[in-house]
Amino acid sequence: MEQTEHITRYYERLHAERQHEDFSVQEEINWIMLNGETQSEIIDWLLCFDATLNMDIDKKSTKTFKEEVRRYSRSIYRAIKKVDQNLGEDFLKAQDKE
Repeated sequence: MEQTEHITRYYERLHAERQHEDFSVQEEINWIMLNGETQSEIIDWLLCFDATLNMDIDKKSTKTFKEEVRRYSRSIYRAIKKVDQNLGEDFLKAQDKE
């Protein structure tokens, strides 16, 4: 499957899942880790998920909400670190510099 196709397929699934009341960031991370077929696919899906969460932030977002999304991003970066230690560490270090 072409890279763009697998990201699009994942994003469409994610959009549908986020509509459920019981949607959980940690459960989504777990799903990605279990269902991604390659290291590249897992990382792509995790980054797509992170970008989607960050797109929920706008100028009216509260500080509390922004901090919550930041914590979610850290969880995603820790998951990336399990797949690619150097890449995950780079994301975590970059976030620490913010």
